[in-house]
Amino acid sequence: MGKDKSVFMFFFVGIDKTGIVNTVLASVFHNKLQKTTLLQHHWAGKGTRGAAQFNGNTINELLKEDPFVNIIDEKESKQFLKKLLDR
Repeated sequence: MGKDKSVFMFFFVGIDKTGIVNTVLASVFHNKLQKTTLLQHHWAGKGTRGAAQFNGNTINELLKEDPFVNIIDEKESKQFLKKLLDR
């Protein structure tokens, strides 16, 4: 993510008792993911910036979107990345 024109995506797979329900290829900068990402220090090692944890309900919402579209606000994404780097 630190290099120009790099891509960082998550491939979410929705599974229930019948098998795979849906899949989504989501950008780490998707608006819903950014707004609900929990940043925590206690899961990370000493001297690190911490760990990021996604909200399961948000992932379920993304899996239900039809069609799924990555919604990315460039200004918000830059602020999110700066917040992570400033930790």
